[in-house]
Amino acid sequence: MTNHLPPSFNDAELRMQLRGLPKERAFDRDLWQGIQAEIQNTPRVKNRRAWSSFAMAASLAFAFAIALPLFFSRPSVDANNLKVEVVSKEVNAMDAEYQAALKEFSSVELSPEVKKQLRVLDDSASKLRRALNQSPQSTYLIPMLRRTYLQRLQLTQRAIASNLT
Repeated sequence: MTNHLPPSFNDAELRMQLRGLPKERAFDRDLWQGIQAEIQNTPRVKNRRAWSSFAMAASLAFAFAIALPLFFSRPSVDANNLKVEVVSKEVNAMDAEYQAALKEFSSVELSPEVKKQLRVLDDSASKLRRALNQSPQSTYLIPMLRRTYLQRLQLTQRAIASNLT
């Protein structure tokens, strides 16, 4: 143990100085009354802690109950069939609207270059429809099919507009 006192102090002198210190310190006022009043005025934290512990436990249990099926459940056959049915209906509805729009332009003669570009777009749409029929869970293909139909219709409208001028 290191000695932090100046080297002039030895144990005997230190003991003598300690004996010279006052035994008790007298305070101007009674501190206990103030401490007791503060204790009585302080709201009970115990109840709040109990409720917060209960709320935390309930929140964790709720989160666990919600997350548990996500990790351990597998889609049922009915859910897969439902998804296939919904995707199929959406693609069929989009295809019906597309075919109805194309009928409006069927009487117009288009140039061979435009027809070639339209065939490329039609082939792309056909491949996307086949892919959606084979794997309906690939729902990211639906916006691609929608864009392909839109491009086909816009190209047809531009070609007709250029034929009229």
